[in-house]
Amino acid sequence: MEKNNPSFSIIELPPARWKEFKALRLHALKNDPAAFGSSYREMASEPDAMWVKELNESKIGKKIKYFFAENHKLQVIGMIGVWFQQKEKLRHRAKLNAFFVTKNSRGHGVGEALMKTAIQFLKGKRQYIKKIDSSVNKSQATSLKAHLKQGFRVIGLATKEIKIKSKYYDQFILEKILS
Repeated sequence: MEKNNPSFSIIELPPARWKEFKALRLHALKNDPAAFGSSYREMASEPDAMWVKELNESKIGKKIKYFFAENHKLQVIGMIGVWFQQKEKLRHRAKLNAFFVTKNSRGHGVGEALMKTAIQFLKGKRQYIKKIDSSVNKSQATSLKAHLKQGFRVIGLATKEIKIKSKYYDQFILEKILS
């Protein structure tokens, strides 16, 4: 799957490019730690095999699917993950996660393209998915705006969801119902 824009493309990163996946994910966790449940320290200590496995799992697409944005220099500048519920009564739901765009690439439609690609994938290849869940740190106004623009609605606020050192962060809980 590749969607083109004059300045970037949306791609599925092959497992051979796992180092780029790892670098982008660690960059996201280091530079925007309150936006994610995982910590930089936890993910940096993961063995290289884990990163390869994640991209292999994405290629299969049974439990998880990642989409990446790549600029004209073939540098990975953004990503989004879709996790599929495995339990029988929850299989109609998917969760967006690991949504990140590098600072220099923000404001150019990269995040919107990533989110649209994930949603279109669910509508086309996973027609049994009827609901997409997501969460956004309360301080992440740009991410919240991107979700709302794609038809997500805020259904609640989870307090003290993330703790970094001694500071707590709240998260908006969002959902999008697919027709």
